[in-house]
Amino acid sequence: MTLPNGRSTIDLEKVSMSFDEHISSGSGNVIDPKEEAKLVRRIDMRLIPASRLFYLLSFLDRANIVSHYDI
Repeated sequence: MTLPNGRSTIDLEKVSMSFDEHISSGSGNVIDPKEEAKLVRRIDMRLIPASRLFYLLSFLDRANIVSHYDI
């Protein structure tokens, strides 16, 4: 069946597959371990410095509050 905009419809009864069937069929994505390691490294190189900066700012804020109330 074709829609007025020219796109065809999909019969869901023919195509539908449960999640378990999809996983057991082995049609999932295969991730190369080297590519995954590179991606994790890139993410770590961006997240770790930012988290250190936020931790430092949090520490400075706490130290500033303590020094403010220290009489």
